Amino acid sequence: MNISKALSNYVTQKAGWIAPLAALLLFSAPVKGQEFMMVLTPEDGLYIYQTEQPRLGSGFNVYRTVDGVEQLLTEEPFFPASNGVDFQAMAGSIYQQLADDIEARSAQELFLELRGNRSLSLFLSLIYPEIAIALGHLYVDPDPVLGRPVTYRLERVSSRGIPTGEELVEQLVVDPEPIDIPLATRIEAERTGNRVRVSWQYPETSVAGSHVVRFDVFVRPAGASGYRKVTERSVVRQTGMTRFEFAFILDPGAQEADFVIQAVDHTGKNQRATEPVRLKLVDASVPSAVNEVYSSRRDRNIVRLTWPVSLEPFVAGYHVDRLDYETGERVRLTKELIDLMNPVFMDDTAEGGQSWYYYVIAVSQTGVESEDGNPAIVFIERQVPPNPPSNLIATILTDEGVVRLDWTASEKDDLFNTYVILRRIHSEQRNLPFSQVNLGRVTGSRYIDEGIAGIGLTEGVFYEYAVAAANVHGLRSDTVFAVMQMPDLTPPDPPATFRAEIDRGIRMNLSWGASPSPDVVTYNIYKVAAGKDTALVQMPRNRRFIVDENVVPGNHYRYFATAVDSAGNESLPSRVVDIMMRDFAPPPSVRNVQAVAVEDGVQLRWEASSSNDVVGYLVLRSELSNGVYVMLTQEPVEDVNWVDTGGRTGKWYRVHAVDVSGNRSRPSAPRQAIRNN
Repeated sequence: MNISKALSNYVTQKAGWIAPLAALLLFSAPVKGQEFMMVLTPEDGLYIYQTEQPRLGSGFNVYRTVDGVEQLLTEEPFFPASNGVDFQAMAGSIYQQLADDIEARSAQELFLELRGNRSLSLFLSLIYPEIAIALGHLYVDPDPVLGRPVTYRLERVSSRGIPTGEELVEQLVVDPEPIDIPLATRIEAERTGNRVRVSWQYPETSVAGSHVVRFDVFVRPAGASGYRKVTERSVVRQTGMTRFEFAFILDPGAQEADFVIQAVDHTGKNQRATEPVRLKLVDASVPSAVNEVYSSRRDRNIVRLTWPVSLEPFVAGYHVDRLDYETGERVRLTKELIDLMNPVFMDDTAEGGQSWYYYVIAVSQTGVESEDGNPAIVFIERQVPPNPPSNLIATILTDEGVVRLDWTASEKDDLFNTYVILRRIHSEQRNLPFSQVNLGRVTGSRYIDEGIAGIGLTEGVFYEYAVAAANVHGLRSDTVFAVMQMPDLTPPDPPATFRAEIDRGIRMNLSWGASPSPDVVTYNIYKVAAGKDTALVQMPRNRRFIVDENVVPGNHYRYFATAVDSAGNESLPSRVVDIMMRDFAPPPSVRNVQAVAVEDGVQLRWEASSSNDVVGYLVLRSELSNGVYVMLTQEPVEDVNWVDTGGRTGKWYRVHAVDVSGNRSRPSAPRQAIRNN
């Protein structure tokens, strides 16, 4: 069965990790004329492989004949996977690994790929028993007969379990002795950074261990409690090879480790591991010297170093050394490794007045350092700041609207250049930035600040001044400070808006907009009621809403607000709001209306309203009980008696009660005028 050539193209495109199996399969699969390949395991019994690809949807029964007696081993016909879903379930944990390797986008795609490629399915069946069972290439006899002639018969059945007449028959004697699995020898390991490559010797397939198909590697670093399997995918054995190797990542701190190589056969059950072999892991990789180190200066005495990123995969980071060439003293500036992908270092500890040599040292993942490369040579001038001024005093010249600054001059040297005058709004809540006031040189000890653009400073605002000496190198001395407040003589702007709104007829909601002036501290709210003196309420600047509950329905009120600054200056009034307080609930209907015709018209009487805010009554008349009623009283009458001089017997009347807010009650029951007998 020569399948190496048939698989070569597929393996290259789809699953490169399977390539070493090509020659191995030729040796391990049944030879021509042999139906089955039998492998005995110590626990699970006899693994019976068959190379025929079952038809899709078909299954098989397995019979075993011993001493002329045939026994059915499968209670029900066994059916391999018939679609991708079945295959995924039967493959179990192997499925995802296999799907990733084959680059299948779905379970169905992977299933059809294996069904359509018999050689690949045989490959995988020899490596993974789960795949062999799912594809119908494997049956496991859990209770085999050993050392005696046995005949196995595999009977094909249709999807309905009916025999098709096709069968495979093989007679053999199962050797009770375990199969020969040689041990791996000559185990060696070498390190490159944190990458360890382990190798071992194993006999060629034609010599020994013909059933061995793969190897697993176990590692226990010195001092660790247990072994760790480092081969996520086993190392596959290849015919013709006697030297195998595997590379993995190991903690750079591990200097020694115990290695175990385990040989595994087709079933995964027959396996043999070597005794632990302890190997020293000496890193033979030395990083290349860093020769391209670039330097630049920042803020006069800060040195910035950069260099290209190392392309060596085992380099973990960098250290930086600084050499004093005159004394020969060399200092390591970095306590921790500089990140491999961020080759930048800043040094602000070098003294001025001399040259410094900077070396960048590349360090491997196991701590091996490179040789010195070309240094970056940096000369730093000696930087001595000037002497500071003292006793800064800020004086307000009210008539001119400017600030005069006076200070005690510092002792000047040849490098003195100017005094720097700074100003900012003083705030305890925020640390606002300073702005430089002087544009030209100032060499004396007095300066007049005329404000921004020469138009003065804002009244009532606190300002902080700072003065420092600066030399020709741009170095500044310590700073002296002074705080002052500009006098506030101008009243602030009034509140931007003012509103008064009746709330459910029981209180008045008052609100106003903020004054545009920045130095406002409070607002005064004024209320003027008819016949009463003005009442004043003072509110803080951050509260612009109050509720006035001392109001009476029917009364007129006048409201307005003013702004008050930190100097006590009060603004003009805001918008003035005149409003009558009223409720919106009508009084109860008038009861017991009586209408009696008299000599000069119709005398009307009714019961006084029980509501205490009723101010009068309106009388209406109609020709019909349910007709249109005409208002007789244009203004409410205060009494509960009223004479309709134009009325007569038979007319109909209704009465409304009216309260102080102008709310009108529902009309009374209609009453017809009658003659008094």
